[in-house]
Amino acid sequence: MTLTIPLNDLARQPAALALETDAVARQVEMSGWYILEPQLEAFQEVLTLPLKSL
Repeated sequence: MTLTIPLNDLARQPAALALETDAVARQVEMSGWYILEPQLEAFQEVLTLPLKSL
């Protein structure tokens, strides 16, 4: 038996979230930075906030 776990299934996102996701992806694309770009650093900072409160 095979269990399929959908990852990054953008079709399942609500329309409002999809619009935001598209806007951010477009912004990153237009910046020319794909790896180690400033938005990645900002994301990593927000992602680690819960860990900093421990």
